[in-house]
Amino acid sequence: MTSNTIFNKINNAYGILKRYEESYWVDLRSMAHNMKLKYNKYWGNTEKIKLLVYITAILDPRGKFEYVDFVIEDMYGKNANMGRLVKDAIYGLFAKYKRLNQQTISASSPFYYK
Repeated sequence: MTSNTIFNKINNAYGILKRYEESYWVDLRSMAHNMKLKYNKYWGNTEKIKLLVYITAILDPRGKFEYVDFVIEDMYGKNANMGRLVKDAIYGLFAKYKRLNQQTISASSPFYYK
C-alpha cells in the first residue's frame, strides 16, 4: 500500500464497518461492532491520526480538499477540527516551499525582472 492510497483504504474500511453495523444479521452486527472498536483505536480519534495521511490524499492528483473534507466529516462528524488542521498544514507547507524557492531563485539568478 502506498501513501497516496492509504486514505481511500481507511475510508473504505470505515464504510464497510458502518454498513455491517446496521446489518439485519445479529452476528454480523456484533462482529462489525467489535471490529469497529479496533478500527477506532487506530483511526477513530482525530488527535491520533497523522496529518500526513490526509495531506498525501490531497497531493495525489486525484484528490481534492472537498473530498478529504467530506470523508473527515463523514467519519468524525461536522464538529471535527481535522479538516481545518489539514488545510492549515498544507497551506503552511506550500508557503514554506514558496519561500524557500523564492530565495533560491533570487540568489542564483543574475537577471532582474521588473
